[in-house]
Amino acid sequence: MEYSKILHIDSFEQDRNQPKVGLKILLVIIIAAISSVLSMFVVDLTQTLIDNGLSQSQAEETANIMKYGSVIGGFIGVWVAIGITMLVVFIIGKIFKADVSAKSIFASILRYTIITGIITLIILVIQWIAHIDPQEIAIDSLNIFDPGNMKLGSIRLSTLISAWLFGVILHSTLHLSKKASWIFVIIYIILFMILPLFFL
Repeated sequence: MEYSKILHIDSFEQDRNQPKVGLKILLVIIIAAISSVLSMFVVDLTQTLIDNGLSQSQAEETANIMKYGSVIGGFIGVWVAIGITMLVVFIIGKIFKADVSAKSIFASILRYTIITGIITLIILVIQWIAHIDPQEIAIDSLNIFDPGNMKLGSIRLSTLISAWLFGVILHSTLHLSKKASWIFVIIYIILFMILPLFFL
């Protein structure tokens, strides 16, 4: 197979031939847990609720409930996202008759989740240290030039990286052609970056 230099990463190829999931599952759990807890400190829920008309005591009580809910929801959300991505990649693999095991696909998606999770974690840490409210500004998006602009906020570097890594999974792990993999990268960008612009 002729690999695309941009879409080929050896570790994803290794996931195809020698899929290992134990350590990856542990890393996903750790990253998801840290990100969920850190997100509680980055967003000032109490002030947001006060701005929406709640009293100080009501806002504090509601914020505490929402914080624990967001931690649990964020953790569950990661695994739901993994499940959906697994299903999508598996279907694509079946359509293109890719000779790859479900365990290999799972291993590559876990690697993808770890990489994107670390990127998200780094962004959260920077925003926490710099006291930047992610509801107003996402430092990896174009709304750094216009705080609060939701449309610019949907154009994110992290989304582009996720799209590229999705293509890497298809090319390096499933051995889809360069052309097919790039088409799915473009579809990913359209779905998660372009389309949201019309609904914000």
